[in-house]
Amino acid sequence: MEIRTLRDFLYSLVGWKVQLPRPREELEIRSGMINGNEYEFYNDRVTQKTGSEGGIWLFLADSHGYTPILKRLCEKGIQVCEERHKKLTGIVHLGDFAQIIRKNSKYNKDKSDVDEMIEGMEAIAEFGLPFPFIPGNQDLKDSYRTAVINIMERFGNALDMSDVSGRSIFEGRGYNFIFNHWGDDFTYRTEIGYRGNKEIDLIGVNARKITNGNLKILCTHVPLKGRGKLGIDLALRKAVETGESAINWNMESNGIHSCAAAHLSENGGRAFDKDFNRVFPGSFVESANVSVGASSPWQYLKEDLDETDEHWGGKCYEGMANLIEISQGLISFQPIYLNECELDEDYNVKKVLHPHPKEKRVGGVILPR
Repeated sequence: MEIRTLRDFLYSLVGWKVQLPRPREELEIRSGMINGNEYEFYNDRVTQKTGSEGGIWLFLADSHGYTPILKRLCEKGIQVCEERHKKLTGIVHLGDFAQIIRKNSKYNKDKSDVDEMIEGMEAIAEFGLPFPFIPGNQDLKDSYRTAVINIMERFGNALDMSDVSGRSIFEGRGYNFIFNHWGDDFTYRTEIGYRGNKEIDLIGVNARKITNGNLKILCTHVPLKGRGKLGIDLALRKAVETGESAINWNMESNGIHSCAAAHLSENGGRAFDKDFNRVFPGSFVESANVSVGASSPWQYLKEDLDETDEHWGGKCYEGMANLIEISQGLISFQPIYLNECELDEDYNVKKVLHPHPKEKRVGGVILPR
C-alpha cells in the first residue's frame, strides 16, 4: 500500500491501521472535463473554470439503498429543467447511501452496505453530470472508503467531498458549496451523535478560504439547529434529534446564509431564512436553509406544524428531492416528489396512490396543498 503522509508512515510503524491513499488526490493542480465544462482539482477543492454563471442542482439524500428511486428522481429533475428550457448543472447527494439501522426496511436485504453505496453512487454518476457527494451517519467509514475508491476509479464526474479525498469546497460559477459530512469517523454512534464542535468548526475554516466573494452554500448531512417549531431540525418533536448549534454559529460567523441539509427528512421540502422566517418554493431570496427530504419512502410533516405528536403524520411519498437554483447571488428551491404512497410499519411501500386531484402541478412537480 502506498503511504503518502507522515501520519500514515507513523501509523504503520506502531501497527495502527494505515489510511488508504486519497483516490485521485494529488498535490499538483489537475484539470478535467465534465459534461462539456472544464474543472480544476487541487488540494481541498474542485473549481469550475468554464460554463454559465449560476446553475440548477438536484439535491438528494437518505436514499438508503433505494437505487431505482434515485434513478427516477434524477430523471425527473432533468425533465423538470427541460420543461423550463433549462439544463441541470449537477447532482449532489448529502449522504446515507446505505441502510444499516432498519434492516426490515432495506430495499434489498441481500445487498451489503458497500453494495448499496456503490450502486447508489453509480446510478447518479451514470448521468454524466458533476456529482459531488458526502457520507451520512449510515455510511460507515471503511465501507464508504471502499465504495469511493471503486466509483472514482470508474467515473471522472464522481467527486467525493469528504475526509477520504480531502475535499470540502466546490467553487461553481457565481457560488460556492462548502461540504460537511456526518462525523470525523462516519461511524454511527447514537451516544455521540453529530460531529463534535472541533470538526464542525472546519465549516468556518473552509468558508474563510473562499475569497471570490460569491454566494456560500453549506451542503451538510447534519442539519443546523432550529428555533422552536419553525426549525429545520424538527425541534417541535422532542423524540427526534435536534440539529447542531455549532453549525449555526459557523454559518453566522462566516457569511454562510444558506444551506441544503439532510438527515431529518420529515421536514423535507421546507426552507427557512437565516432569521428562521419561512421561505416558499420558487422565490429567489438571499437566504434559504432547505431540508431536502429523503430519496426513499418516507412520511412528512403536515403543512401546519404543531408542537404535539398528534399533528405529526403528513403524506408519504416514494421519494423526494429538491432542485436548488442559484442566479445573480440569490437562491431558490423547488421540491420534486414521486408518487404518494402508503407505508407499512417497516416503512416499505404498501400501496402506491394516485396524486390527489386538488394538488397543484407546476412543471411536472407536485406541490403539497
